[in-house]
This record gives sequence, C-alpha cells and structure tokens, in this order.
Amino acid sequence: MDGAEKTYRIDRSLLLGELPLLAILLADLAFGLWALPRLPERVPVHWNAAGEADAFGASWPHAVLPPLVGLTLWTVVLLLPLVDPLRRNYARFPGTLKLVRWLLPLMCVAVHMTVTLSGLGLPVDDGATVRAIVAAFFVVFGNSMAKLRHNWFVGIRTPWTIASEEVWTRTHRLAAPIWVTGGLVQLVGALLPGGVGEVLFPATLAAMVVVPIGYSLLLFRTLNPGGSA
Repeated sequence: MDGAEKTYRIDRSLLLGELPLLAILLADLAFGLWALPRLPERVPVHWNAAGEADAFGASWPHAVLPPLVGLTLWTVVLLLPLVDPLRRNYARFPGTLKLVRWLLPLMCVAVHMTVTLSGLGLPVDDGATVRAIVAAFFVVFGNSMAKLRHNWFVGIRTPWTIASEEVWTRTHRLAAPIWVTGGLVQLVGALLPGGVGEVLFPATLAAMVVVPIGYSLLLFRTLNPGGSA
C-alpha cells in the first residue's frame, strides 16, 4: 500500500484540482472563437527591433491554435509520468510538477491574449509583451527547478542527467539561479526601448541552456572517469 501511495497516479483528487486551469483554458478558447470573425484576415506574426510588424499571417491560427496547444501541453504533462520508468519519483515533487502542468498552458493563454488583443486593434506591444511573458515563466520555473527529482520528462534532460541521479540533482541546483537571473534580465530587457530586449533575450537564453548542459557533461565525466560520456 505504501508503494502505491508513493507512485504518481491520476485520481479524482488530482483532477478536481485541475478544474480551475481547465476553466481558464476553455474560456481562452471561447475568447479565440469570439475574436476570430472580428480579426482582420492578416495579422502580425513578427516584429522588428523598432516594434513594427514586418511579417503577417492568417488570423485563424492565432485565434484557435494557442488555446489548443495549451490544452495539449496540460494533457501531455499530466499523462507522461504514467509511462516514465522513474514514475515513483514524481511523488517526491508533486507541487513542482503541478506548477509545470499549470505554467505551460497559462503561458499559452497569456501569449494568446496578447496577440489576439493586438490583432483586434488594441495598442499592445506584442514583441515586448511576449518576451516578458516567457521571461516570467523562466523566473517562476527556475525558482522551483531545484525541487525536481530524477525523471525522464520534466527538467533538464541530457544523456548525463538521465544516466545519473547525482548529476541530475547538482545540475538542477546550478541551473535554478541561472534561470531566475536570466529571466529577470530578459524581463528588464522587455521593458527597455528599442531593440535591447531582442538582443538580451536570445543571449541570456543561450546561457540558460548551454551552461547547465555543459556542466552536466563535465560533472558526469568527473564522477565517472573510466566511463564514456
């Protein structure tokens, strides 16, 4: 019985706790369907450093797809632990797992609202706002990243973190402050005028990705000097 309690399960209690998120996602889909006939045939899909739209696309993907992507992400994060060989470990970080399960869809909702409101003619700086939304995601997720436990699907998944629980743990402890700091830098960049944010965002993102990956490789080789990386 104890083993069952420590294994990730989708039960009635878990699903009831997800109802507020599902209500938000369905409301966002309804908003997209409402906005669709009110949007112009072509809406902005890219903005230059001056914040001016320089590429356009059909309106229906912007009205409908982001809510569906959010629902899909929620479903994937909910179900993937069931097939993870390290399934038992998910019971060691239920709060952080729920945070991930909510953050990804809510980010889709925020981006969808931003792009759709801009398409409807409201004075919204799409590029800067979307960068700020993603940056906020990095800050919130990074703040909880060190709580993630060894698994195959949620976190920094390299061959070396998957192969070693110690490498997993130490890599996520290193990455957590890097992600929080990187997200804060991106957030500040999104508020600055001109193209500063467009430069800061990919530069900090590269560091947030490359440093933990490189560290996991070096740490694995240090801990396993006779093994292959």
